[in-house]
Amino acid sequence: MKKSTILSLVAVLFLVVILGSFTNIPDSSQIVRAGTGENVSGWAWSDNIGWISFNSLNCDADSDGFSDGVPVDCPAFGTAIPNYGVNVDFQTGDFSGYAWSENIGWINFAPVGPYPEAPNEIVKLNTDGTTITGWARACAGAADVATCSGAANPSAGGWDGWIKLSGVSPIDGSSYGVTLNNEFFNGFAWGDTVVGWVDFNFNGLNDSNGVIIGGPTASVGIECSNGSDDTDIEDILADKADPGCYGDPSNINTYDATDDDERNCLNNDCITNGVLPECSDWVDNDGDGLCDFSGECFVEGIGLVPGTPDTDCGSPNSSESTPPITAVCGNGTVETPIEVCDGVNLNSETCITQGFTGGALGCSSSCDTFNVSSCTGAGCNNNGICDAGETAFSCASDCLKFEEF
Repeated sequence: MKKSTILSLVAVLFLVVILGSFTNIPDSSQIVRAGTGENVSGWAWSDNIGWISFNSLNCDADSDGFSDGVPVDCPAFGTAIPNYGVNVDFQTGDFSGYAWSENIGWINFAPVGPYPEAPNEIVKLNTDGTTITGWARACAGAADVATCSGAANPSAGGWDGWIKLSGVSPIDGSSYGVTLNNEFFNGFAWGDTVVGWVDFNFNGLNDSNGVIIGGPTASVGIECSNGSDDTDIEDILADKADPGCYGDPSNINTYDATDDDERNCLNNDCITNGVLPECSDWVDNDGDGLCDFSGECFVEGIGLVPGTPDTDCGSPNSSESTPPITAVCGNGTVETPIEVCDGVNLNSETCITQGFTGGALGCSSSCDTFNVSSCTGAGCNNNGICDAGETAFSCASDCLKFEEF
């Protein structure tokens, strides 16, 4: 569903009076970033400020420094325009660079803080490869327009230019946010009363006319044969060294040099199956020398090599980047699954839940077992140990052992 907001009288006056000097030709004397080296292109739309271009290649496909005159919102044919663009670093998730609006000028995707509120960071693609968080900033709203920094621009009537990529709507309390689905950006960002809602795919879900990864010469060469690590945030591998370039990583003969998507996906089909989780992608994501829940690592020229499973992987669907689970016995907090109790914190357990009829349950000094010595009545906790109060009659599973011959 499209989001919209009514442009306030203040915002209208702002656009007419304050930004009247902007034209649809980016001023090369302002902050510029080269479009040919950036990997994001296309257009976003705001009901308040109109089209936002994410790459100079949108209007200058041959990168000769002059507008092609198309599409509609581009400068007239032959008009000189500088190179600019937005980029995503798929290793760190960090965005950088600038987009351009003919009404509000440059929009910085890696502005310096302080930020209005959490998250206190630039625009970032999270490790799930889908959700996008953080802040962009329209430089016209900054006190120092040239560096896109500082408090609100005094000449802008209190507008500070901040644009949030995900959060809770100040209008109706609903959640909003921009996401990345394969190469397509979807969803909305919020830029307060001046910018309003920014739609990253105005024509519908996964439409190539919206904001996308790639575009005309924005990404040079086929990903699996261009000699560089490209759109896969999960590793720093390229081409034949990347399991994402194989139909079946266990068979090196399935390497596909024509594959334009290095991401690691089941059956090499990212559209249908999505990106594999870190603990199933055959890569040592956290640099500890271990791979995946299965222990299999991809090795160029060999394929999948069995090894020791990564201890960070609790399941095939978990993340290798998650720190190992630790516990501190004696802090009063039961840190599962290592601890079952901690001091007087018995995690709601009692002698009765442990198979006895009454008494006072305690916690062992190591916090990994209960102390049932003060429990009363015949019981059976089935822990494999014949504890106090258990007998071969009341708890045969713990106290009655058979030797096999």
